[in-house]
Amino acid sequence: MHIPDTDTLTHLHAGNPKVIENLKQLDDSDVRISIITIIELLRGRFEFLLKASDKMKHTPYPKIIPYFFMRLLCVLQVYLDFFSATI
Repeated sequence: MHIPDTDTLTHLHAGNPKVIENLKQLDDSDVRISIITIIELLRGRFEFLLKASDKMKHTPYPKIIPYFFMRLLCVLQVYLDFFSATI
């Protein structure tokens, strides 16, 4: 069984070709994602969103924040689909 850490998934999301190639060599049924990694990914995204929302309070574009939350949900779904996570 292979359990990629948060950094590996971050590089995967960024499109790092080396990480993608390494993960392609693994059997999908052998790869799992831990709940700790999911929490770390979510925490990082929420921190990013909070920083973005603080910066945007004084801009004319506050409606863009819901887009970031939808993006967060999409990213989480991609991770869960990719690794067939069992939680």
